[in-house]
Amino acid sequence: IVSIILSKKIAGGSNVIAIDVKCGSGAFMKTLPEARQLADALIETAEACGLKLGVEITDMSQPLGRAVGNALEIEEAISVLKGTEAGRFRELCIGLCALAIQECGRATSHNEALLASGDLLDSGNALLKAKEWFSSQGADPAVFDNPFEVLPRAPVIHCEIYAGPDAWVRSWDAATVGHASVELGAGRIRKEDTIDPSVG
Repeated sequence: IVSIILSKKIAGGSNVIAIDVKCGSGAFMKTLPEARQLADALIETAEACGLKLGVEITDMSQPLGRAVGNALEIEEAISVLKGTEAGRFRELCIGLCALAIQECGRATSHNEALLASGDLLDSGNALLKAKEWFSSQGADPAVFDNPFEVLPRAPVIHCEIYAGPDAWVRSWDAATVGHASVELGAGRIRKEDTIDPSVG
């Protein structure tokens, strides 16, 4: 796992990296001791390769945002970049950005880095940089302006589940949600399976 994660970063030319190690039912590392072991191995290997690496262990016992599925997650990420999305996903983005800012030596404290990260999102600078990245890699930045028109859409867009008036959601198990999205076609059960980017 360490080689898979870090080799991509090294091949991309990164020398400062911020990584979140997921932990919980929807993650590869199900327990906190396993996640800590992976985080320690990543740090040790990164140091041996001359990289600056910041690592946070984050919760994946429940879905991070409101969307699960390829196109749906892209649309949610665009909403975060545009400043129209709040919640755990936005907070994770701000936290990882702050980690990177600290590792680069661009902030003297975690709070200063968090404020700078939030400002990058709220000012629209993060969105502009994302558009640059898309363009430089040959992707169409129009997806940021009209994600519903550019991204693939499933034939059934909304499904309502009714509960009694006193009912409330206690939790969503990330593994169950993930397996359900794979069964719909958002991932592969066998390597020869085709992924449908519209479902989730």
